Amino acid sequence: MKLNLNRFNQHLNAQKLAPAYLISGDEILLVEEARDRLREKARTLGFSDRQVYYVDHQFDWNKLLNAANNLALFSEKMLIELHVVGGKVGTSGKEVLSKYFNHLPDDKILAIITDKLDQNAARWEWIKKLDQVGVYVQIWPITSQEFPRWIHSRLLENGLQVQPEAVQFLAEQCEGNLLAAKQFIEKISLSSPQGSGDPVDREVIDTKLVASSLNHQSKQTLGLNDIISIISDQGHYDVFELVDYTLLGDLKRVMRIFSHLQEAGIEPILVLWALARELRGLIKMEQMLKTGKALTAVLSAHHVWDKRKPIISQALKRFCKDRSRPVPIFLELLQFAGQIDLVIKGIEPGDPWQMLEQLCLRLGY
Repeated sequence: MKLNLNRFNQHLNAQKLAPAYLISGDEILLVEEARDRLREKARTLGFSDRQVYYVDHQFDWNKLLNAANNLALFSEKMLIELHVVGGKVGTSGKEVLSKYFNHLPDDKILAIITDKLDQNAARWEWIKKLDQVGVYVQIWPITSQEFPRWIHSRLLENGLQVQPEAVQFLAEQCEGNLLAAKQFIEKISLSSPQGSGDPVDREVIDTKLVASSLNHQSKQTLGLNDIISIISDQGHYDVFELVDYTLLGDLKRVMRIFSHLQEAGIEPILVLWALARELRGLIKMEQMLKTGKALTAVLSAHHVWDKRKPIISQALKRFCKDRSRPVPIFLELLQFAGQIDLVIKGIEPGDPWQMLEQLCLRLGY
């Protein structure tokens, strides 16, 4: 049985779980949340034991068969998790999974967690068998059009009423990154007197409820200035001001704010997102200027806020004068931002804060 994420959440309200699940998708946050909700539901139904396996090309598939055949210790039922990259289980995995699905144990639930499967996955024999006996949860990416609505629903889950302008602001700052949005919302929930601290059950948040909540607001609605103040660190030393003073070339203030952010424990990925977002916008504006467009028209086309127009204008005028560079400075800095991203993710060695400092200095010089 194939289910999307919303139907899967509803499915978990039942008093009985399926014997097998496949949770697949590229949105890591949504996949992990779906896995965690399955874990919690299984625990409430008595599956208090859990065995987790990470499958690679050397994985011994007999471990799954052994776990399935072992009698539950002290009558504890078990949730077995298989984490598989791309759903690639190999020849041995296909054979073992087929055996498993043909002889499902009563005291076990199998959960296969994987990233996005390729387009031929529906024809794989083991997935066909799982589809017959269990639940296949396909998690699709949140589109740019859906992202503000997703943020709004998450705010509501945390007991927060937020004006549409502020929701759009959060969506623009996070640029589709669900993890960044989650972190912002958690900070707003903890800092705002509205926040419940504990999310509401996700199953009750739907389009009708969102619309109803907007028409029947029992709490004070947070506006754009409220959100900016909350997600800023003590109101003024924040990531967004770091970006603005960097563009203005005020390096003394940049370094003061930068040190404060680092000492306050701000995640470096948030600083990188803000800087990279600005660089992408500057690249597009620079390209428009090269076609002969007037600066005022370019700023309007990119919906630059009035209070930021002098800041963006100064940065464009300062950097667009040098036409001799083989690679435009904004593009060069965006490429450097890409290197920082690899360091933050642990793919490349390095100190992300030191590299972020270099990025700010190069952009603000």
